[in-house]
Amino acid sequence: MKFPSIFNKIKPQSIQQLPEKNELNWMLELNKWKVERTLTGEIHRPECRKEAAERINCAFMSKQNDIDLSGLNLTIQPPGLQNFTSINLDENQLKHFDATNYDKLINLSLNSNALESINFPQGRNVSITHISMNNNVLRNIDIDRLSSVTYFSAAHNQLEFVQLECCERLQYLNLSHNQLTDIVAGNKDELLLLDLSHNKLTSLHNVLFPNLNTLLINNNLLSEIKIFFSNFCNVQTLNAANNQLEKINLHFLTYLSSIKSLRLDNNKITRIDTKNTSDIETLFPIIKQSKNLNFLNVSGENNCPTMQLMLFNLFSPALKLKLNTGLAILSPGAFEVHSDGVYVDNELFHYHIKNACNPYNIHTYKTEEVVNQRNIKIKNMTLDEINNTYCNNDYYNEAIRE
Repeated sequence: MKFPSIFNKIKPQSIQQLPEKNELNWMLELNKWKVERTLTGEIHRPECRKEAAERINCAFMSKQNDIDLSGLNLTIQPPGLQNFTSINLDENQLKHFDATNYDKLINLSLNSNALESINFPQGRNVSITHISMNNNVLRNIDIDRLSSVTYFSAAHNQLEFVQLECCERLQYLNLSHNQLTDIVAGNKDELLLLDLSHNKLTSLHNVLFPNLNTLLINNNLLSEIKIFFSNFCNVQTLNAANNQLEKINLHFLTYLSSIKSLRLDNNKITRIDTKNTSDIETLFPIIKQSKNLNFLNVSGENNCPTMQLMLFNLFSPALKLKLNTGLAILSPGAFEVHSDGVYVDNELFHYHIKNACNPYNIHTYKTEEVVNQRNIKIKNMTLDEINNTYCNNDYYNEAIRE
């Protein structure tokens, strides 16, 4: 059987699959980039560009989806990266990164560079889900159009403001160790972890994070927390340590039924509020509802010692908690009569717990701060020494009940 004459005119090499025009373009750009001389002042070794170019070519020819160019001291973004879905450029010296046309990109890692600016993929078909750019010098970023992102971490930068309202699929957001004074996040139904620690936040917007598991807002400038905790009903870890909080309203615990760890240490808390601030009994329904709470820290020199002792006494016996307050429970009578014959009436309140495992009385006493005002013999003792000297071990163990 003879084929039509048209097939006889086709040259053998013409039916071979040749690189597309776009592929040829970036290959030529890559070869040119490989041999370019770096600008004066750039820290760069020629062999690093050669190594990067070889990795890109090898990964492309073997049809790999990911490329690892970490630790190569690259100062300029290499061509050809648009062919990969996962890019690792950690530990280089890039100052700018342009991923505008990286439509295939899913994972991008640019940790420990010198990034001052970055352009993310744009368009309707953006598929990027994971972005990590910790340890850079970024002052602002715009990911508000990246609706596909689920993981975003930009810790240890110089960010002052971030807008994330349209990133509705976010599950992990780490913006710790920046210069943030405000953040507009919007409602995030899928967010599980939010780390805003070590910033300059003075307030938090009321947002809805119904599935949030971990909220870290420690080491900021928060003087109060106005957020509706009913919007954070699944939070298990809340760290608000090292802020400027002056009072706390324990009623928020009624909304946090899943809370396991609560840190309020190193604030300026001198007041505890409940719905009815005049009646200590309002605390007990709150304590009873906090069945999962197993760590509470209200320690710190700036937190009122009286408040620390009250929380310690209330929560420890009733919920079998071991609180990291730096204070032991003082036994009844610890400061009542001392060797100098001075009687000190320093009991703040006395309450009988009926619903505990074993009913007993709670006694909360003022600490050395108040006692010292009366020139009692222990005025030169540290708080630990006071505890070791006056604390009744049996009573202490009864309260801890580990």
